[in-house]
Amino acid sequence: LSLQAKNTIPITAQCTVFAESEVISLVGEAGTSGENGKSAYELAVDKGYTGTLEQWLESLIGPKGETGATGATGATGATGANGKDGANGKDGKDAIAPKVQINATTNEAKKIAQSSLVGDTSSTLYPIKKQIADLLSNIDVNIDYPEYEDIEVVTKKQIIDVCDNVSNSLKELIKDAKQAIVIKEGVKVALVGEPNVGKSSILNALLKEEKAIVTPIPGTTRDVVEGEIVYKGIKIKILDTAGIRETDDVVEGLGVEKSIKTIEKADIVINVTDGVTLTNNIDINTNAPIINVINKADLISSKENGVLYISAKNGEVEPLLDEIIKILGVDVNAYQKPSFANARQLALLISTLNNLEQAKNEIEADVTIDLVSSYILAAFQNIKEIFGEEASFDMTEEIFSRFCVGK
Repeated sequence: LSLQAKNTIPITAQCTVFAESEVISLVGEAGTSGENGKSAYELAVDKGYTGTLEQWLESLIGPKGETGATGATGATGATGANGKDGANGKDGKDAIAPKVQINATTNEAKKIAQSSLVGDTSSTLYPIKKQIADLLSNIDVNIDYPEYEDIEVVTKKQIIDVCDNVSNSLKELIKDAKQAIVIKEGVKVALVGEPNVGKSSILNALLKEEKAIVTPIPGTTRDVVEGEIVYKGIKIKILDTAGIRETDDVVEGLGVEKSIKTIEKADIVINVTDGVTLTNNIDINTNAPIINVINKADLISSKENGVLYISAKNGEVEPLLDEIIKILGVDVNAYQKPSFANARQLALLISTLNNLEQAKNEIEADVTIDLVSSYILAAFQNIKEIFGEEASFDMTEEIFSRFCVGK
């Protein structure tokens, strides 16, 4: 089946799709790498994917076999010969996005990857780049061409105002990026507690299958049992751990050690208490958010306000899922908003914000503008790097594009 690739993968010529059981292979002509100059992609239809195969294929070629748009420009280095991923393409189009698109297991994650490919995310960054470039070039022209008296001299107030305005925009982009990463990558949630509080029953209720063995004998779970679900567009990886307690049983002791290590790696920890005994003597050492939940609500006649109760036995676990989503703080609009959804871009945004905040602090401390400009330059270089441009550059071009000097 010959298909024209849309801008969800960096192949602009024809590609061929071969379907064998649950694996799809894409081999594109005129690819950037691979055997004989071809790019090859193998995509597993993940068990957790919420859309249909037809929807996934439509995202590549358009509905009903329509010819897709030309591939996104600047998606360089998507798969280099050495197997490393490129960082960013020109015009802010993210070369990591094809990989995200391929690995996306929810429609929401796929939409975020698509917004990077078509350049929607870059449009949110252009105004920031322009404001920083305008300020930086004005500072430099004041320093390099002092004889041009008709050119406005940058004041400390102007620098503070620009730093404040851009910092506010960056904070919004950083918040959106963090939410997008949660949507794209999902979260790890650890179920912890003393033995026999119903952790394995909660796992089974969340998965809606008998994944973990459940018995009345305390210490049944000796290893970490994992399962994945998608809830409200978020992929949640649930980790059922061995009950934590002092034990002389060597095997159970190893399970307890694994439980502690799992807590350290979890994004969210669910601290489960037995609703009948109401005893919980475990000490959870983690920086992750902790959700305290009381299980076996079906056996409790009197419930306190403000306490989270669930009943794994009756399958009443949705309040726990809602609490997880609440903790994550993913805004409803985050699913549709263009965002920078990889860790490298997020790090560059945070670094840019830090540079501008440092510039403001220095200018308020009466440091000279020429010294403060080094922080503004560092911020500009970070933005250029997000756009896939060379971070090192000659400021002369920026100056000449804005001022009539030296000509």
